[in-house]
Amino acid sequence: MSIQALEQEYTKRIEEYSAEAKTLGSKYNTYSFVRLILFVVFFVLSWILGAAVHVAAGVVFFLLFLVGFYFFVQWHTAIKTKK
Repeated sequence: MSIQALEQEYTKRIEEYSAEAKTLGSKYNTYSFVRLILFVVFFVLSWILGAAVHVAAGVVFFLLFLVGFYFFVQWHTAIKTKK
């Protein structure tokens, strides 16, 4: 392969990886915002459930949410690893 062909190949790869990194960065930022909103919403719902029904119901609801939230965070972290 000539030097020009190699330069073209590397330029092409740089453009592809840059586009992929931009897409992953956008996804990562979107999921960060979703994580924040989910945490706040479920915390408030747990608080309301605990006040309206029973404290134990609010705590159980929040603990179940935390288990699901953990898996969402793991998924979100996988995007950063790809990036």
